Amino acid sequence: MNAVSFLEKKIKALLLDDYEIYGMERRHLTAEARDGEIDSLDEAVERGVAVRLFRGGKCGFACASDGPDPFLERMLDLAYNSLSVVEAGETLDLPMGVGGIQDILPRPETKAEKLEMALELERVAKGFDRRIVRVRDASYSEEVTTVTLKNSRGLEKAHS
Repeated sequence: MNAVSFLEKKIKALLLDDYEIYGMERRHLTAEARDGEIDSLDEAVERGVAVRLFRGGKCGFACASDGPDPFLERMLDLAYNSLSVVEAGETLDLPMGVGGIQDILPRPETKAEKLEMALELERVAKGFDRRIVRVRDASYSEEVTTVTLKNSRGLEKAHS
């Protein structure tokens, strides 16, 4: 179960007027080719999640990096408990929506195809002129960020 779904399940058990959950995942890949082989490969994944809880004109907020379930429960407790210490403010109307996650962009190529792109770049550069014997940086690099927003009024959207 991902963090957004986990938090939504826990939030539904709380006494609230409204809630909003924001999730973010960023994936990074860089591959560098040298002498016809992949010389270096760097992959990273970064995740985060935030909640806004609304009750009686008050808003509780907490955010964290995506962690194990007890960590997410603690973050949710902090947001919920903050409702008892914050002052009531302007009431916000959360957007309404219809259910269903929507992916905006098509799925990228496979990892093997991405590595092949770096290798092909080096081959093409060397094949352009016989005087080219070394390519300093023939690399493929990408960063994909996916943002998910879900609230108590039926909004459930994802964007990459």
